[in-house]
Amino acid sequence: MTFGEMIQQARRQRQWPQSELARRLGVSRQTVVALESDQHAPSFETAVRLADLLDLSLDQLASAHRLSTSVPTQMLWLDAVSPQVPIPIVWSLIQGVRVLVPISLLATPSPPDAVYNPVSGEVRPFPSARHPEDVILIGGCDPFVPWLSQIFHAVSPQHFLEGVWLSSTRALESWRAGLLHIAGTHLFDAERGVYNPDNWVSIDHLKIPYIAWEEGLATRPDHARLQRVAIRDPGSEAHALYVRRGPHDLKAEVFRTHQALLDAVALHPTWAGVGLGPQAVLMGLDFTPWVLEHYDLWIRASDAKSSWFPPFEQALRTKELARRLDAVPHLARKWRE
Repeated sequence: MTFGEMIQQARRQRQWPQSELARRLGVSRQTVVALESDQHAPSFETAVRLADLLDLSLDQLASAHRLSTSVPTQMLWLDAVSPQVPIPIVWSLIQGVRVLVPISLLATPSPPDAVYNPVSGEVRPFPSARHPEDVILIGGCDPFVPWLSQIFHAVSPQHFLEGVWLSSTRALESWRAGLLHIAGTHLFDAERGVYNPDNWVSIDHLKIPYIAWEEGLATRPDHARLQRVAIRDPGSEAHALYVRRGPHDLKAEVFRTHQALLDAVALHPTWAGVGLGPQAVLMGLDFTPWVLEHYDLWIRASDAKSSWFPPFEQALRTKELARRLDAVPHLARKWRE
């Protein structure tokens, strides 16, 4: 079945004349005639509206006709997710592959672009879905990425920067695999005594010095005799710090994000947490610094020519971002004019 035949069949099932579909789409009747006769390729926005109005998936439409925006048929999940139930997702287009991210992994709440159905394997977009090429994925554990995202969107309203909670190791692996545009890491090379050495990445890249933060032990100001310690998941640099420094005499509880482990410390007076100083102090916790960690951003050299990189670079240089970061305790801004 061709694209036009699929649209025509779905329209007739609803007993809509071409003029009614045109009205609902916000286009002329001549456009609907051209669509149904396969003489016109729909824009991405029109395809999304068609999918919603006619109860079709974007994948069904894409398989029947190559959309003018070249929506890819290959889909990959970020962070090896394998959902068993329908979940809302945001999406992005990276090197010709559509990357799907459950909204539960996002650094800040964001309206989903679509819903993934694990039974059919289909992705059903919402009418408000953004173009995948406009969604830029940055992975890591920077708690201030929402500020950067907000400023980036103000600089370039077309683009949306979505932060994804990942350990430094997972962020770098996902970036190498083409599942992220940007990876943020604070990985320590013990042999050289440096953070984020360039020779850890074999592909052509840009490494942007971003921020440095202190990491150490956080407790409640009214803490009692400590019985447990909240730590990050194995594979994270924060977990490696815990292995090096302890405290190993307390029972350890593992959390996926710095925010989650510090939330646990804030709730329990007998808990300590190995976490980020900036977050701990902003939450009213006591903090003992152990190390100063350097957090840098990895970007493919080829992306320097993309439409999103110049406004991203501009966002990094804004006085507003500098003002916010400079006011955070236990944090230093490395990106300077």
